[in-house]
Amino acid sequence: MPRRSRRRLSQSDAMDEEPSTMEVLVGYTKSPYFFAGLLLFGSLAMFSDATVFLELLFGPQDTRFEGSLPNSLLTLNYPYTLMRSVVMEQPVADSDVPFFWHPHKSDEKILDKVLTNCYGVETIKLDSKKNIQQAKDVKIASRNNKKSAILSPFFPEAIEVLTPDNLGRAVCLFRHPLDYDFHSDLLNKSQEEDKNSQKKTDNYLIRYIFNHFQGSVGFKELGDAKQLVRDVCVVSNMDKTTESIERAAAYFGWALTEGSTESCVKDIVDAIKPTERYVDHDTPEWEKFYRDYKFDCQLYEFTQQAWRAQIQTIVPLALQQQRENQRLRRQHQDEEEAG
Repeated sequence: MPRRSRRRLSQSDAMDEEPSTMEVLVGYTKSPYFFAGLLLFGSLAMFSDATVFLELLFGPQDTRFEGSLPNSLLTLNYPYTLMRSVVMEQPVADSDVPFFWHPHKSDEKILDKVLTNCYGVETIKLDSKKNIQQAKDVKIASRNNKKSAILSPFFPEAIEVLTPDNLGRAVCLFRHPLDYDFHSDLLNKSQEEDKNSQKKTDNYLIRYIFNHFQGSVGFKELGDAKQLVRDVCVVSNMDKTTESIERAAAYFGWALTEGSTESCVKDIVDAIKPTERYVDHDTPEWEKFYRDYKFDCQLYEFTQQAWRAQIQTIVPLALQQQRENQRLRRQHQDEEEAG
């Protein structure tokens, strides 16, 4: 029987041996980082909100970029993180800021007159870059009350006046590309971009939504715009302006002012709303137009679908609150049964 050789382990041999689990644990406990880690996690456990703990360690945290919903435009893209999901995040909170996006001039006139005369809502018009900056400087979102609303033809720029404590809820006014009547400041912005590009800008609406004036508009940009409509917008279409404004008012819990007639909204809309334009789809004029505005046309068709879907999802504030109270009661009952 062969004899096993015995030799003394050298230092290098000992280092090659794999330590046992117990030895590893003992080694960790001897490290100064071990107790620092225990202290860190113990302190973190004392706070229900991790943001509070981080602020104690590192100062105030910028939460503008923290979205409220997973797998959503509201999570992936600032400044849309400052907007509420109009369907998923109900009921409307007192701290939420109504935000009406109206890229067209006549829509601004309609909104301003209807909200002021019919509902007694204070309108804050951010119709220029200068006004937007002034609103940021005075922290206009924090001055929000239950009967005030921001009106603006700008989307991403104006959204930045909002804060994580005063998130926005958008009402978006859409119309068919044939009926575009863009606000003058929007046109000035796009014309400046046109000067710096070789090709005239097309699909204006999608470009305005995302400030996308460099490069082409394709299916990706169309998909992003559809997601924004689905997540962020209480939809208003030009051919249903009266019904859309009344739906939005009920959504925010606004009632007609004393002395206003039931036809108050309709009377103002009918007096201001422009006539819709129609073009035969079998003509060269339409074919050329559709080549330039193909994706805007498809987005408009999607907003029509979204408007119909919101018949069931964009409900009056009283119903939102009733559903939330029912949900809380069920949750309380489940907790009592589990306990």
